[in-house]
Amino acid sequence: MQLTVIASGDGPLCDAVRKAGARYALLPFPRCMASLGDAGVASVRDTFAVAARLARAMPDIFAYVHRLRAQLAHEAPDVVHSNGVKMHVLGSSAADGIAPLVWHLHEYVGSRRVMRPLLKVRAGRAAAAIAISPSIADDARATIGQVTPVHTVMNGVDLQRFTPTGPSLPLDSVEGAVQPPDGTIRLGLVATYARWKGHAVFFEMLSHLASSLPWHAYVVGGPVYATSGSQYTRADLLHQAYAAGIADRVTFIDMLADVPAAIRSLDIVVHASTAAEPFGLAIAEAMACGRPVVTCGHGGALDIARLGPGVIATAPSDAMAMAIVVGELITSQTRRLELGRAARTTAERHLSRQRMIEEIVKVYEASSAPRDRQSVP
Repeated sequence: MQLTVIASGDGPLCDAVRKAGARYALLPFPRCMASLGDAGVASVRDTFAVAARLARAMPDIFAYVHRLRAQLAHEAPDVVHSNGVKMHVLGSSAADGIAPLVWHLHEYVGSRRVMRPLLKVRAGRAAAAIAISPSIADDARATIGQVTPVHTVMNGVDLQRFTPTGPSLPLDSVEGAVQPPDGTIRLGLVATYARWKGHAVFFEMLSHLASSLPWHAYVVGGPVYATSGSQYTRADLLHQAYAAGIADRVTFIDMLADVPAAIRSLDIVVHASTAAEPFGLAIAEAMACGRPVVTCGHGGALDIARLGPGVIATAPSDAMAMAIVVGELITSQTRRLELGRAARTTAERHLSRQRMIEEIVKVYEASSAPRDRQSVP
């Protein structure tokens, strides 16, 4: 199988492609397209504003589709695989008559007020859609109807990198960190500083834990978005921790390159997102590292919890329920180790990258058109 990646901008993806030795082509979005999006748009007024920007960008969009179509014709692929809502819509025109188009759905498209109707209109031009979790698949079917077959292929984790054994990080060696006493159970929230990642729920959960229990908490993450309104600052989170009365038992760790080592330094991983996760990569990575996970039970997080033992799901945003579960795990090493081993086994059975690749290839095979295509002008 030969892979060619067409990227709308240089960055980590292209770095990974170069490192893997695969072919790639850069086809940058015009500025008006790169900044165009409806994620988080909730009001009618904002919806009309995005629609107006979309209308003004139409000349650039048509020009981009023409360039993308020419690039695809040059590559002559057997299948076109699109990622991202913009590329789903653009690819439905650019790939038409060249090769079957497969949409890879990584988000809840039903919540996209502008892109949702566009996807529904273009759905007939996609041979198939791949959803990264059952909840994403349900949302897609409700949004685009039955015109396009939707296949659930859950994301995979590198099980050779994310393992129970290996180096761990001295989390308490960061500047200003509190050195917990021996026997302390380390609880961790591994997430970006996005506002929906549940930091406030995590801190509230910690406030419900008995002060006599031997625990210390770690927030591993950092700001990743260009827009400040979509995420907290470190100062914001410190304020939340002080307001919850547990700041002296929380250490903040910047987002690290060696995520597996950070996870292996924790005894219990908590996932507290207040909005439904499309998948829940942090959960899968913690499972692969053999760590028990306590999560809010909705969206992709609940889908992962249903794969097998190793993850305990509570009601969404129920800090008290999470505290009860975490408190029980703090007091039982046997239970923690049992859940950790089960989590690794579940990850090996259901969350390997090899399994994901094999399932995606099956979608390609089912969607592929005969090779004797008509020539493309």
